[in-house]
Amino acid sequence: MKQETMSRAEKEMIMMWKQPLTISDNSEEKIQAAYDQVLRQCRQKTKDRKVRHFPSHTLRRLAVASMAAVVLVGSGVGVAAAMGYFTKTVEQENEEITYKFQVNYELQPVEVTVEPEYLPQGLAAGDDGKYYDSQKEGRAISIMPINMLNLDTREAQMNFGYVDQVEHMTIQDMEADVITSKDAQKYQRGSQILMFNSSQGYVIWLWGDYDLPVEELKKVAEQLKITTEENSALAYDSEKALADKEAMEAKEASGGYDEEYAQFIANGIKADTLVALGEERDCPYSGAKFRIEEVQVYDSIYEVPDYTEEGLYDREELIPWIEEDGTHKPYERACYDSESGQVLGEETANAKFMAVKIHVSHYGEESEDVALDAQLVLMEKPGADGAYHLPGTYYDAVPSENYDLQMDNSCFYLSTPQNLEGENRLHSFFYRTMEPGEEMTYTIIFAVDQDVLADESMELLLKYNAAAGDIYEADCRLEK
Repeated sequence: MKQETMSRAEKEMIMMWKQPLTISDNSEEKIQAAYDQVLRQCRQKTKDRKVRHFPSHTLRRLAVASMAAVVLVGSGVGVAAAMGYFTKTVEQENEEITYKFQVNYELQPVEVTVEPEYLPQGLAAGDDGKYYDSQKEGRAISIMPINMLNLDTREAQMNFGYVDQVEHMTIQDMEADVITSKDAQKYQRGSQILMFNSSQGYVIWLWGDYDLPVEELKKVAEQLKITTEENSALAYDSEKALADKEAMEAKEASGGYDEEYAQFIANGIKADTLVALGEERDCPYSGAKFRIEEVQVYDSIYEVPDYTEEGLYDREELIPWIEEDGTHKPYERACYDSESGQVLGEETANAKFMAVKIHVSHYGEESEDVALDAQLVLMEKPGADGAYHLPGTYYDAVPSENYDLQMDNSCFYLSTPQNLEGENRLHSFFYRTMEPGEEMTYTIIFAVDQDVLADESMELLLKYNAAAGDIYEADCRLEK
């Protein structure tokens, strides 16, 4: 919280924190006794292992917390105050590990910054604690310092699946967990290191990409320069923190879905909200109307009428995956459970090319860049409720295949590209400037797995980018 936005009461509270603590002689004796007890415990630990040396004011603060705990219990309040900024619990079930934290909101949060004094060869600094090897994919590191103000938020992300091993160790005199993933190379899953410092009030989270050895990530952690700074302007928004945590717990209880997605899962897409092939869909956001004129499936991409390489968004995406005759090469895909996201199995898939011919008319009052691309949405055919629903499983290429033709179920080809150079190609390839009253017919191409095309229980819907609607919507029914 910034100083200038504080209320008068908040400013007075901070001034009180800054003032010396005045206590009775009897209380001072209790604090000193607790201080001596903490000091004896630290000295005892040095006989067994190396420990972090705390400054005297930190020891005194811990002693005060110890004394406060004694006073609370003795007064019958029934509260057991933990010594430190937080306590954590770890839940591990099969291949999943989850971290939960209880924050001591009585202690003033500190600012924490980190700086790596060692980086693996080839890595250079990027933005926000990220370090990349620009010459080799899969070699990257992210370093995130977490103080008590954002621990509640970050806690929701500390849920790791496909865990191969958790190594408990000490790094820089802190408790640390080193988490490695199963099938790291095949599924391009990174490793994690979590460093916990409950006495000074922070957690350090390091992530290493799939092609970075975990031993290298350990070296980075061991040579981090960590700086903490007291800042009396930092203050918990306790009501917001509590509300955020309750919302996150409710989300977890609902299977991890937000409310909007949960409604989509339950309600699906109503069949009467879609237009059929040959009917016109108005997209007011873009000032354009779209009509699908034809859908054809081809074994070879060279069979698509008027196909040219100029229409490929990224030639390097396609060329490795077509045979000399233009047919699609087999690729390895994984089957995922739609609810949990767990991998259910792997298999070899064959694909064909679906060409969709679309007529678009621009009725806007001025020239406008109109999106001409679209996505496919695979849904179960309507049942008694008259709605399309997501199937219980979905497919995606095994990451190590580096197969992107079906990324986001988007088209990879546009027959009438306008933006072919530099940044315009990168960001606006599928957009075209249209004048008021202009009309045109164009073709987009998708790669679609053969078993998806043959599945009579499923139907392919189409989502226009120009509609700019919700991700959970669709615009048109296709005939496979």
